[in-house]
Amino acid sequence: MEKIEHISKMFNKRTINKDYENFVVNAIYARINNPELLPVTQQYVRNITSKEYYLLDLYFPQLNYGIEVDESHHLQKEQKEADKKEQKILKQP
Repeated sequence: MEKIEHISKMFNKRTINKDYENFVVNAIYARINNPELLPVTQQYVRNITSKEYYLLDLYFPQLNYGIEVDESHHLQKEQKEADKKEQKILKQP
């Protein structure tokens, strides 16, 4: 798969019906301006001990760096608790 096709699939198909998230991940990638980085959207991350999983909105495997876009649903109490768990899991080595 060519790079342009990969990026198109990541930003268009995986963020479908997520206009705000699509805008943010595109803006971040455009500002990075590094042709060597290949972004992944909706990256599956699993907690080995609890079997829970999370989907990172934007992930750069080459850097092992993920970004979560906090949309309005992240303001809900249940989602805030889930976000805390996710951050704790992602910080583990």
